[in-house]
Amino acid sequence: MEVPRVSFGPAAALVVPPGLGRHRSRPGPAVLLVVPYGGYAISSHLDRVRPRPALCATVLAALGLILRRSPEDSERFGFPRRRLVAVPDARRAGSVPNADHGEHASECLPIGTLAGVLAALAMGMTARSAAGPSVRQGWEDALELSRHRLVRELCSLALPAADYVVTGSGPLLAHGLRTVERDLDIVARGDAWKAALRLGEPAVPLSGYGCLVPLFGGDIEVFDRWLPGSPGPDAMIEAAEWVEGIPFTPLGDVLAWKERLGRPKDREDIRLIRRHLEMSEK
Repeated sequence: MEVPRVSFGPAAALVVPPGLGRHRSRPGPAVLLVVPYGGYAISSHLDRVRPRPALCATVLAALGLILRRSPEDSERFGFPRRRLVAVPDARRAGSVPNADHGEHASECLPIGTLAGVLAALAMGMTARSAAGPSVRQGWEDALELSRHRLVRELCSLALPAADYVVTGSGPLLAHGLRTVERDLDIVARGDAWKAALRLGEPAVPLSGYGCLVPLFGGDIEVFDRWLPGSPGPDAMIEAAEWVEGIPFTPLGDVLAWKERLGRPKDREDIRLIRRHLEMSEK
């Protein structure tokens, strides 16, 4: 996930209206501005889980700011009572009574609000064009990865990191592409494989290829080799990329074997990986 877009994008929509004073004179439109702009900023990541709570949190923060600094006419919340009408002659002459100034001002679209919308959209376009490759070790990705139930179980095994690699759908979890709830697939060698054999009973995998040791009721599955046609355990482990001190199979390699197998359950993963790699190349 692109941390700059998710953090800077909604934050801009939250900051710009108060900066123009819209949180007092036009609080309702100021809050509504957060929704379309925030959605625009995270539009390319709506297929993931994290951006949506981020947008909701931003909208709630904007609403909280408005309620804390609500204007005197809080019932109207800054929305005009009537449609846009021609400006009265008395107002042009500067003779609008002070007591009625707020009501007349609400009949026309304030220039400041328009400026706020244009400024927010400009910053959104800047964020979209300037956002670089996916920040794999962004603070929220790292936080969620370390708290994930399967990752905690894996770390509790204390396997030697130089002798295993997380493969299967685990790399998608590491890159924040999607969550993994059922099992984490591990390919192990040497001391890591010996440790797995001490912790569980070996079994034959569904592929009939090699051997596996299920741990934590099948939450963690440790293999002595991966699927037929895949590189050997040494090659897979040496090619691993590291996220939070854990070795994962590179996404390009995951894409290759998922495309080779052509299983229906892998179609969504293939789409997510392709999109991620395309965005990383831009």
